[in-house]
Amino acid sequence: MYYVYVFYVIWVCISYIPRSISYLLGAYGGGLSWEVILILGISNVFADAIAMGAGEYLSSKVHYFELD
Repeated sequence: MYYVYVFYVIWVCISYIPRSISYLLGAYGGGLSWEVILILGISNVFADAIAMGAGEYLSSKVHYFELD
């Protein structure tokens, strides 16, 4: 049962982590303070998690709807 979560962990590592790092490096290159960079990083992680959860929820609803 837990093997399903391995897929999501790998997907997040491949998709979201490089994008988050690029946002943070861009903020650092723009000369923002470390407090702003920290807030940007945390908000980016939460926004990505909400988007991923909502997308998975909706796709699973459609998948089960089509099977019925």
